[in-house]
Amino acid sequence: MSKVAPETSERILACEDCLLPLPLRTARRGEVDAAWECRSCGARVHGVIAEDRPKKLRRNVRRCSQR
Repeated sequence: MSKVAPETSERILACEDCLLPLPLRTARRGEVDAAWECRSCGARVHGVIAEDRPKKLRRNVRRCSQR
């Protein structure tokens, strides 16, 4: 059973494990989130790129491969 995304999204400001700042937010209704990996500690985070976050933060995550 899949979850329905809300109308609004929340920022994912930092990795829960190592507190590295992240450029992500939760998915809104109609969007599909992706699995991202924190480049500092390897923790997996699900979300989408937040366009309003500084672009330099994008180097702090990498998209997990679909295997």
